[in-house]
Amino acid sequence: MRKPLIAGNWKMNLNHLEAIAVTQKLSYSLDDKDYDAVD
Repeated sequence: MRKPLIAGNWKMNLNHLEAIAVTQKLSYSLDDKDYDAVD
């Protein structure tokens, strides 16, 4: 079974603080079992 991949880019139409907030919300919602490693 394929693992889902979540990716984003700089064209997310957010300002700097909004982008930080979205990234933090995503990172806090993930458990250790949700990811292996980031290269």
